[in-house]
This record gives sequence, structure tokens and C-alpha cells, in this order.
Amino acid sequence: MLVLLATDEKPASVAEGFLKLQLISNRLVQPHGTVLDGIFGLLHNIAWTNEGPIDLPELLTAK
Repeated sequence: MLVLLATDEKPASVAEGFLKLQLISNRLVQPHGTVLDGIFGLLHNIAWTNEGPIDLPELLTAK
């Protein structure tokens, strides 16, 4: 998947959110140099285990 950002607006999709976070991680954009409004509403919460990432609802029902 290719994601291009024509303007710096709040992320409208998970892919745009991850792209902006990746740009910050690679120091291509300063942390306050891009609009991240609403990003946490787009991204899913996961738990990291020794077996990799697990969705929180799955973790809560696992026994």
C-alpha cells in the first residue's frame, strides 16, 4: 500500500497515522512538526506478549 500526504492535516486513516509516526521515528519530521490530532482514535490498542501482539479483547478473554 502506498500512502501519500498532499497536505498536513489530521490523519484520516490508520495508514496515514502510522506514516506520520514513522516520519517522526525516523527524524524526518519533528514531533511538533505534523498534525496528529485524533490519531489515538484511529489506532488500535494491542498488548505485546512473548508470542507477539494480541488485541486487547482477545487478551481479556484468554485463559
